[in-house]
Amino acid sequence: MLATGMIERLTAHGYQVCVIDPEGDYGTVSDIIQVGDSQPAPSVEEVAQLLEYPSHSVVANLLGLPFDERPTFLTDLCGAINRLRDRTGCPHWLVVDEAHHLLPQDAAAPCCALLTGMPGLLLITIDPRHLAPGAVQAVNLVIAIDAQPSATMQSVAETRKVSLPGQPPDALTVGEGVIWDLSRDSHLVHFCAAPCRSRHRRHRRKYAEGDMGWERSFYFTGPNGQHYLRARNLIAFLDITDRVDDETWIYHAHRGDYSHWIHDAIGDAELAGDVAEIESSRWTSAEERRAQLRRVIEQRYTLPV
Repeated sequence: MLATGMIERLTAHGYQVCVIDPEGDYGTVSDIIQVGDSQPAPSVEEVAQLLEYPSHSVVANLLGLPFDERPTFLTDLCGAINRLRDRTGCPHWLVVDEAHHLLPQDAAAPCCALLTGMPGLLLITIDPRHLAPGAVQAVNLVIAIDAQPSATMQSVAETRKVSLPGQPPDALTVGEGVIWDLSRDSHLVHFCAAPCRSRHRRHRRKYAEGDMGWERSFYFTGPNGQHYLRARNLIAFLDITDRVDDETWIYHAHRGDYSHWIHDAIGDAELAGDVAEIESSRWTSAEERRAQLRRVIEQRYTLPV
């Protein structure tokens, strides 16, 4: 939500912002043009054409772009943005959410080289250790807003081969953060962020439509391992749930696999509790429980028709 608030304030003061949104998280931000979706993904040319108009801030939704194509998309877009800036000075800011998707540890050197010295760059990641070292070298300000800011700051310090200028707090509450200015020998600054106006839909679109990755997908195998059906998101999960045989469906329900996946991979404890109740309803038919499962998921996640 900190990034959403920053984007709101930048656009409100007339700055042009380009947001790279791999998970569909920024669909509720007002006064900004949305391009791309789960199908199809936007092209670099489409984004660059919109940025030709300084009054247009743009969110590029990359849900429809395969993971392995995202680093190339960012490299090409950075090249286009640098050319635009040479001519017009815009866009003023480039915001890359889930930056570890676009700048993974093995990211090609040309992409990181384009970021070096790039002004108005905001990289957002769950852990700097998942980023390419060259990307970490490109930043001059670190903001930690997670529950363990010390780990975030220390991972940057290790990559940059520098020492922390102080000890971050052990934990932060929602709305708090710590700033470390790497461009000068300054101390850590604790702050409280102003709330944003937009309702942030963190990861809702990803879980509904996007590819959650191989490790976080659900796999229907059946009691004897006779299947290997991968559900890469909630849409695929419900589709397979409707088609798979009763023996396989009941096998996973009795083990509590559905609720465990929703709790651990999706992080929705409330929905996981509802699903666990459905799984434990042994006297209800499999067909009825499948219908109940679809109902509780669709109540919390808006799925395309």
